[in-house]
Amino acid sequence: MPVQPTLQSTRLLLRPLCLQDAPVVQALAGATAIADTTLRIPHPYPDGAAESWINTLTPEWESGGGVTFAITDREMECLVGVVGLTISPSAATAELGYWIGLQYWN
Repeated sequence: MPVQPTLQSTRLLLRPLCLQDAPVVQALAGATAIADTTLRIPHPYPDGAAESWINTLTPEWESGGGVTFAITDREMECLVGVVGLTISPSAATAELGYWIGLQYWN
């Protein structure tokens, strides 16, 4: 299986998430406003949930079930959110979802 790619634009770097991202994911995704605008993010965001979730991403990529990227600001070199694509070949559908940390809105 090929390694998950990294994608770049002028402002952003989309890269695979790693366990070192877990504290930032928990802090950003733990905001009530993030949970209120997503289907799968719990509130309050429990300790250890980010690590558990990140550990599912490589197997999901390898199975062809989807891909998830850390959205990072290239200039500030920080994680600002997450974007993912979940694929359902049997239903011939895909779902795109994302969230951006509150301090990066607007």
